Parts: sequence; structure tokens; C-alpha cells
Amino acid sequence: MLKLVGTSKSDTRGFSFFRIQIVRSSWWNSGGRDLPLGHVRAWQTRPNAVILAENLLVHASQDLREPLLEHEFCKGLAYFFAVKHGRGFLDVFKFRGHLVNEYSDFTRSFTRIKADDIRTFVDAEYDSQKFWPEPLIQVNPNFKEGGTVEGFVQAGHLHALCADIFRFGKTDSSAGYSLPLHKHQAEAIGLAASGESYVLTTGTGSGKSLAYFIPIVDACLKAKESDPTPRTRAIVVYPMNALANSQLEELKKFLGVDPATRPVTFGRFTGQESTEEREAMKANPPDILLTNFMMLELLLTRQ
Repeated sequence: MLKLVGTSKSDTRGFSFFRIQIVRSSWWNSGGRDLPLGHVRAWQTRPNAVILAENLLVHASQDLREPLLEHEFCKGLAYFFAVKHGRGFLDVFKFRGHLVNEYSDFTRSFTRIKADDIRTFVDAEYDSQKFWPEPLIQVNPNFKEGGTVEGFVQAGHLHALCADIFRFGKTDSSAGYSLPLHKHQAEAIGLAASGESYVLTTGTGSGKSLAYFIPIVDACLKAKESDPTPRTRAIVVYPMNALANSQLEELKKFLGVDPATRPVTFGRFTGQESTEEREAMKANPPDILLTNFMMLELLLTRQ
């Protein structure tokens, strides 16, 4: 049996720090020696402690069943991560209870109320669940299937290289498998292939980005075959830089991290770039430019 042990302290600013370690229960009564996988020796802030606790529990998951816990902060962590790695069934309501209780204790740890009437009022406010309402339960949508990118290539709707670009699980030793599409993504690709405009409205995490990036990459590949001259062939305008940064990483997943090997190049011009990066893009324009409306206006007026 393994034991997850957490201790905490606060600094002069009131910030909480945690130290987490795993020891064998059979050793605990004799002073407790560390497992070979080690423990967190330094005091960590809570986000770091969460990551470190998960790493320790992942390595210990072969022996982990129902870990004994010494600190309230570790209870929800150990239960969640033990379940996450196949050691039981997660009771989401119990886990929520751990989180709420922990946060409630944290928010009330800065002051000690001595007046009975004030303490009674504050306790009533917390008990009313004003600060954390009952859990919201929603059904996770299951989108209809729409084939694969490889299927669109075989049907002649996409450039042949799209079948190699849009794949999951690609490694040096494996080609992975063709990207599966939702129905709304397939419909968007079909409209783009026929030269039609479209507006896609769907929920978070439903693949909106791919619904326009796949047709954009396809159009760039076809255009470069007829005219390989480097120039910007598509401009994607974002309302916030954070979205542009996110989509930059999404493109790297499929088109590669090394600019020299990308079949379709891309770059970002949002005001965050160094002078060297801007000059490099000016000398060798990317096929796809990610920008915002202010930087786009600047580019157009300067020209």
C-alpha cells in the first residue's frame, strides 16, 4: 500500500505552499523512507503541486489502490488521479465536494471571526451555496460522422498531400491514421471545394478550425502547383491575439514545426513578433498569414 502525504505552510503574504511525497505504508511507522521514484522536496505553489502529484501517482499506479492521505488537499487529487489511471470509478459529485470544501476553507482562512452574530451570518451565506451552486449536468453532444480526409482525397475533392498532412498519431515510425471528420466539417469542405462561401456555427471543441483550415491548405497546395512563387495566399483574421496564438500551434500539429519542411507555410503578424521575424516574413511571405484587424489595416495602408 502506498501513502500520499501532503503538508502545507503559508508565507507572509498568505500564499499557500505544498509539499507532496509518496511512501510505503509499511515503512511509515518506522520513520518513512522515500520510494525510488522520489518525492517533491521543494515547497511548491498549488498548481505545481497538482502537476507533481499527478506525476508521482502515475509512476506509482501499479500499486495504487486506495491511498491513505494525511492532508485534505491531497484527498481529491489522489482519488481523481487514481481513477484517471484505471484504479477505480470516479464519483464526480464526491470529487466536486472535495474541491468545494478545499476552496471554502481557503477563502475563510484569511480572517478569524470572533463575533458570534457576524460568524453566524457568514456561515449562513456559505451554507446557502451562493458562491458555488449545485453542479450543472449537461449531455455531451455526439456529432454525426462525415468520413475522413483520405476519403475526400480519393474522391478528388482535396489535393493528394492533404491525406498525408491531416492525420492523427503521426510519428517517425508510423504514418498514423486519416483524420476523421464530423458531418458539419465534411459539408464545409464540400462547399469550399465547389467554390461556395459558408458560415459555420457550432459549439466549442467541435472542430471549427479544421473546417476552414483544411480547405485553405488544399487551396494553397493547388495554387502552388500552378505558380510556386512565394506569396501570401490566405489571410485569417482573428479578433484576439490569443486565438491567433492558439491556431498557430494547431497548424504546427499538422504542417510541422520546422518551417523548411512544411508543404504549406504559415506565419503570424499580430504585433507580438520581433523585428527579425517581421523582416523574415517580408522576405519570404508565408502561404497563410494569421493576423488581427489592426495589423491587417497597417499592412494594407503601408502598401
